[in-house]
This record gives sequence, C-alpha cells and structure tokens, in this order.
Amino acid sequence: MMAMLALVRRRKGTAALAALVVATASITTVLATRSTAAPNLPPISATRLVSEAIAAVERNGPVHGDASVHIDLGLPSLPSSGYGPQTGPLSVLAELAGDHSLRVWKSPDGVRIADLLPAAERAVFATAGDLWLWDSTQMTAVHVLPPAGATGPTEGPAPRLDPSALAARALDAITPTTAVSVGTARMVAGRPAYALVLEPRTDETLVGQVEVDVDADTFTPLRLAVTPRGGTTPALESTYTSVSFDPIDPSVFEFTPAPGVHVKEIRLPGEHSHQGEAAMGWTGAPPTVRTFGEGWTSTVAIRLPTESAPHAGRQQLRDIEQLLPYSGPLLSVRMAERAGSTWILAGMVPQSALERVEQRLP
Repeated sequence: MMAMLALVRRRKGTAALAALVVATASITTVLATRSTAAPNLPPISATRLVSEAIAAVERNGPVHGDASVHIDLGLPSLPSSGYGPQTGPLSVLAELAGDHSLRVWKSPDGVRIADLLPAAERAVFATAGDLWLWDSTQMTAVHVLPPAGATGPTEGPAPRLDPSALAARALDAITPTTAVSVGTARMVAGRPAYALVLEPRTDETLVGQVEVDVDADTFTPLRLAVTPRGGTTPALESTYTSVSFDPIDPSVFEFTPAPGVHVKEIRLPGEHSHQGEAAMGWTGAPPTVRTFGEGWTSTVAIRLPTESAPHAGRQQLRDIEQLLPYSGPLLSVRMAERAGSTWILAGMVPQSALERVEQRLP
C-alpha cells in the first residue's frame, strides 16, 4: 500500500487526470441511467389515454425524426431463382424482414419516409394529390397516379412502417374484444411516454400484446411493439430514436426526379377496374374476397383468378407456394383448392383456424 501511495505522489498529474476521467464516466453513467429509467408521470386512465392518443393522431401535427423498425416474419429461406426475391412478389417480404433505419417527416402537408440503406435510400413522398416512390439503388422513381376521376388523396403501394402510422392502425383496431390498460411508463427518444397496453381477450389469435407508447406531453404515439402470444420479445417494433415536433417546411414533401432518373407512371385502378389483376399478369374476372370472423380472429380468403395466367403469373404463384403453409410469429397463410378454385387464406390466427375456414369455402 505504501508503495502505491508513493507512486501516486510521484504522478500527481496523472492521478488528477485519472480522477477527472472517473468523475466524467460516473456522471455519464448517471445521466444515461436517468435517460432510460421509467419516468414518474401523473396517473392517467386507459380511457383518457386512448382518447388523447386518437385526438393527437387526428390533429396530425408535425412530427419528424429518426426511427428504427424490427420485423420478424419467421420466414424460411426464400427462393432465389426465377421470379424469386430479386424480382418477384416475394421481394417485398425479403425487404421488409429484419431491421430498418427510417427518417420520417409528417405533417398536414404530407408524409416523407426514407428507408436508409448503407449507401442509398428508398423513400416515399406523399402529398394530398401526389405520390412518388424513389429508389436510389436502381435510380428509379415511380409516380403513382390516382384512379381516373378520383379527387381525394392518393393512396398506393407504399407501406407505412413509421411509429405514428402503425400506432394509428392499432388505435383504430380497439374493439370490445380488446383489454386496454396502462403499463409502466418509459423513455422513448429521450421523452417520457405513457404505455398503452392492448391485449386480445381471446386466445384464438397469435397476437399476445400490443404496446403503444404515447408522448406524455403531446400524446403523439412514439413507439409500437407487437409481441406474439407466449413470446417475450416483439416480432414487430417501430420506435422513434429521435423526434421533434417543430414545424416542417412543405418543400420537404416535394419530389422532383433528377436528370438521368428512370421515371415510371402507374395509375391506381378504380373500384371496378381490372388493371390491378392485369398488372400482376392475370386476366379474367377479379378475385373474390371473403372475410370470416371478426376482431383478432378475423381471416381473409382470396380466390385467385384462373383465366389466362401467363408464364410470369404462374411462376410467381409457384414461388409463393414454396412458402405455404406459412406460420409466422403473428400471421398464418395457407393455400386451398376448392371446387376447382385456388384460394389464399390469411389471418393472425393459427393454422388450425385457417383449416376450419377452408371447410367453409364454396
């Protein structure tokens, strides 16, 4: 011990620096602990929290920041030849699964969401009458036009994975079949947030719990996490990692293709149009869609058109068949043949529920 004290006395400068480093590290640890510890918020009822969150969504105030998304589809290896993940319909699943880093801008003037890639981005630019899908990896831009004669906002093939959009859908889905409670408050993007917990009242669904974390000041949803029944970690989680509610310049939502960008225009089909089926390589009558059950146990059955399927359409169907029956953490899908027709059945239910629905198909 005496030798150590002597060494310290001979190196007072080093000791002072070491003390400063230790003190700084201690302060940083305390601050980090405070930033992640559960905040002490005033009590709030589940009814009021739901009401405030829905009102905040309807106000559609400006929100922008960075978000992280995790999606566990539980998919097996996807086919990699023919019309597989690189070019076929399964490419959507391949790209959705895993982790994503988003940059989000949202206000009454529009929505812009950028999926940030290592050296590129895919982005959605949406305003009241315009929708662009931008992919810098291919230097392509798709201009989505509304159906002929439409006057409302354009809504097209642009999946919204940002926390605000997913939370809005969860709030819309609250029914008497859902138990609603207030969980433990948490910090989200450095802001205190209430935890709104939604739990299905039935065990006939794959969903165990949905948590919507709501900003304690603005009641804006900042995080959504969906945990499978019997699971402990979310299979779907979308959360802001940084967020601001400052005004957004409307020009942020505008998109102008740069020189050299390949631009493609597609017009969304109208209510009675067959353009959607034609675009997928099918002709003939549009598919029949039937819904069975309600709430958390509802399932959808889609009868596929069978007339004049070209080679591309048949190949895409074969690629999809390789995944079926699919049983993921939150979704089940299977294919059924009934009276010469091919059906796709899907729902947030186990395969046994889809099998019962199959027996009810015409």
